[in-house]
Amino acid sequence: MSNLNFIGLFEIINLSWIYSAHVHVRDGKLIAYTEAIQTLSVRGATVEKVDQAQATISIFGGKIPQAVFPALANSCMKSELITHQKKKKYATGTGFMGVIA
Repeated sequence: MSNLNFIGLFEIINLSWIYSAHVHVRDGKLIAYTEAIQTLSVRGATVEKVDQAQATISIFGGKIPQAVFPALANSCMKSELITHQKKKKYATGTGFMGVIA
């Protein structure tokens, strides 16, 4: 990972994210990525599906997310954003007990 991506990553995410798995979004580009996740549908979203979706490319002005915001080159960070959106939508889970609740 280049030094620019590493610095950009810690400008956006609070260090507590490493321990608590809560993403603290402070930048419009990450908000745009979460919009792309929601446009695709949170349920079946994966990093690859979100990155290749036409909606994502249009949200980022015809470019891939990494070209607009270098910190989005980190697939682990994008995966955590997707997981955060899934937990937000399905707070009780998607298993049997989550469906009943």
